[in-house]
Amino acid sequence: MRLKSVGIIASVALVVTVLAGCSAPQQHSASGPTGSSLPKPDKPITLHILDVSGDLSTNKPMIENFVKANPKLVGSVQFASGSATDVVGKLQAQEAANRVDIDVILTGPLALSQMAAQKQLVKILPDYASHVPNLNKILTPAARDFQTVAKGYGVVIQGAGWAGPIWAYSKKNVSNPPKSPQALLAWAKAHPGKFTYANPTTGSGPSNAFIDALPYMLGDKNPVDPTKGWSKTWEYLQELSKYVVSYPSSGTSATFTGLASGAYDLVPSEGGWDKLEHSSGVLNDNFGIYAFNNPILSSDGHFAVVPKGVPASHIGVDLALASWLLKPEQQAIGYGLSNVFPVQGVKLSMAPSSAQSAYAAYAGSSLFKRLATAKTTLPLNGDNVQAMYDKWNQLIGSQK
Repeated sequence: MRLKSVGIIASVALVVTVLAGCSAPQQHSASGPTGSSLPKPDKPITLHILDVSGDLSTNKPMIENFVKANPKLVGSVQFASGSATDVVGKLQAQEAANRVDIDVILTGPLALSQMAAQKQLVKILPDYASHVPNLNKILTPAARDFQTVAKGYGVVIQGAGWAGPIWAYSKKNVSNPPKSPQALLAWAKAHPGKFTYANPTTGSGPSNAFIDALPYMLGDKNPVDPTKGWSKTWEYLQELSKYVVSYPSSGTSATFTGLASGAYDLVPSEGGWDKLEHSSGVLNDNFGIYAFNNPILSSDGHFAVVPKGVPASHIGVDLALASWLLKPEQQAIGYGLSNVFPVQGVKLSMAPSSAQSAYAAYAGSSLFKRLATAKTTLPLNGDNVQAMYDKWNQLIGSQK
């Protein structure tokens, strides 16, 4: 997940081309409806949801509630989970066959940027602004800022606040966790093979948050330009790579299972990932979490996007779902994994008792209270995402 970053969570790439460090090919792009008017379906539709960023762990019950509340719009819902790495290619195949059967994709900002670059998404804002709430009024200040990352191609539905990097570690083997990038490098050198992060082109939230935050922490001249502005960051990552055996290509989960098994002693994390791994039993009380001193965090959040090529009558339903997911009482269902919500007015008292209990274990955490006031930056987006992946593959990934 960039699973539910942002206190959730927690996020891509282009199929084989990204993993090889190549530029994305030109792709067939389905056309979308024009104008702001959207017809209602003649009969209830089957709603197809594709999750490429782990959002269903939180959003599935919210979506099921939408289906129950709107029987005239939706007859049934089908869920599918996929990889952010593969979503561009999946849409390309459906577009080429003139049969796009995905209504809504739940995605992080990185995959959204890739799909938008290939002209595969409906431009929701401002084209269909009348079909969603006034985001300027209902979103939190952090979420309004984060919404700009979508450039109108998605509606933020999850998180949109601090994400990472924070750090998961073995309490048994790491008695004095490194508290700065320089200390992390020294620790990795002294403990070769015991630190890793997931291959960032998998869309890993913790990995991308770590890399996105580095140019700010290291004082690079242009933190939003990985090609020309990251000289310190690339030098740092190349040096760090000397002490990393491999970068898991299956994503974030592999770093936590490796931590639990003893293969690693230190990996990047996010708040939501920490909750998920502990609540699911992957990690136990022998593993802790912490942040650097004076942390600079990369924010994260997830979006609902609509692929081009779906019928116009479906788009209205899709945007009704996105609007539903922004209701405070629906957002509150996510309290079990989330510290941060994109809309105002979400209260713990709205959450199911199970979510309230799960949240209680973290609500008093001094770490999360401290991070709530930490400096937060936006993640890379648009063409800069692909530029970072290409550079990482060239300098780091291809060397392993």
